[in-house]
Amino acid sequence: MTTGHILVVEDERITAKDLQVQLQDLGYIVPTTVSSGEAAVQRVAEVRPDLILMDIHLAGKMDGVETARQIWTEFRIPIVYLTAYADEQTMQRAKVAEPFGYLVKPFTTRELKTTIEMALYRHTMDQALRSSHATNRALIHALPDWLFRINSDGVFVNFKMGKDPQVPLASDEFLGKPVVATLPAPEAEQLLSCVQAALASNETQSFEYTLTRTTHPCYYDARVVVSAPAEVMVIVRDVTARKEAEEALQRAHKDLARKAAALEAANVELAQYAYAASHDLKTPLRAIHNYVTFLQEDLATVVSGEQKVYLEGLSRAVRQSEALVNDLLALSQVGSQEKPQVPLDLGVFLHELVAALQLPADLAIDLLPAWPIVTSERTLLWQIFQNLILNAVKFNRSPHKRVWIGWRPLGDTHCEISVRDNGIGIDPQYHDRIFRMFQRLHPANEFEGTGIGLAIVKKAVGKLGGTIRVESTVNCGSTFLVTLPVILDEELL
Repeated sequence: MTTGHILVVEDERITAKDLQVQLQDLGYIVPTTVSSGEAAVQRVAEVRPDLILMDIHLAGKMDGVETARQIWTEFRIPIVYLTAYADEQTMQRAKVAEPFGYLVKPFTTRELKTTIEMALYRHTMDQALRSSHATNRALIHALPDWLFRINSDGVFVNFKMGKDPQVPLASDEFLGKPVVATLPAPEAEQLLSCVQAALASNETQSFEYTLTRTTHPCYYDARVVVSAPAEVMVIVRDVTARKEAEEALQRAHKDLARKAAALEAANVELAQYAYAASHDLKTPLRAIHNYVTFLQEDLATVVSGEQKVYLEGLSRAVRQSEALVNDLLALSQVGSQEKPQVPLDLGVFLHELVAALQLPADLAIDLLPAWPIVTSERTLLWQIFQNLILNAVKFNRSPHKRVWIGWRPLGDTHCEISVRDNGIGIDPQYHDRIFRMFQRLHPANEFEGTGIGLAIVKKAVGKLGGTIRVESTVNCGSTFLVTLPVILDEELL
């Protein structure tokens, strides 16, 4: 059923009452009628009807046209005029109030209903359109861009100023004038080409161009959008800051690449130097080691007391020096020669490693029965787990030494391998420090070593694209966790 609150403004009482009854029979709400313009304005302010039926000829100071104009201006309520006759001048005045329809007396109930429904529908559509226009205007004014309207003849019709108040041309230098007369030839040709392409395809066209202000080049991004059958809107954004940032970023990337190359060359040179120096040190150390051994054998029955202690100390120092040189050589060689990474069965690999290490008989090693296949370099993998297992044995005072080696998947592409022991443990404050060069937490007379082993492990893990960390507390053992790329079998998951 039809609904809507309607106000009837009619100075003939009988006509007003008859109209009220007709409207109520049609389902509209018409609580009252008014007979003058002044009363109509007051009533509208109080009840805000959905529509007004306004007689053009009203008694009093305000006729229907003036009343309609005031109501429309203040309240934007749709008005339908009622008239039995009207001269040309009155009709012209009536248009100013933007009426939503005319009903010429006498009219039928069907004509009344149709006119009201069309007026209400039109008002609803107008409100939606006004709201849309208001939203679009707000969005356009919020944009930092310049907007130019250009017709199909390539003439500037209108524009909106962008965030940057500076523009190469004043508005009177381009409005109403063709593009070719205002822009440099290359930019004008490019813009006109995009205008024609947009009008022909109804698709957005875009291009970038450069204009020079004094001596400083400015970069612009332009998008051409069809806004009417024979007109486009050109949206221009100043992208100078972005372009300058991109150029600065490119320069920074080039500079970074140059420094990275220099650093890589320095690292290679340093590794070669460390290898050469360590290699050259091995020869005199080996000679000293042999001479000390000869002295100990030849003078075994001659020297005693302090002299024997001196020889034993010399022999121990030579062994430590040889171990240090060997570790430095190993560190310098980690990843020095790129070798192909191949699929390796970790279970088979770890069993071979444990067998080759000749570990103490009192050590128990627990290995999981099922292992994944990793894509890795065998030599680096050997260095990693050889060091971890030997450390688990060395730093262990337990009467029943034990090492657990296990793993777990990390997603579909990596696995985490753990080497856990029941040894002396590591204070958490040293968890990062132990992976640095020459870092020892215990004196040499307590635990032998050079302080390089875990540095070798960390470097080798990094070369394989993995990570390493430790979980440990003092006297509670240690767990070293190595993450590596892996090929996982569905059954293992």
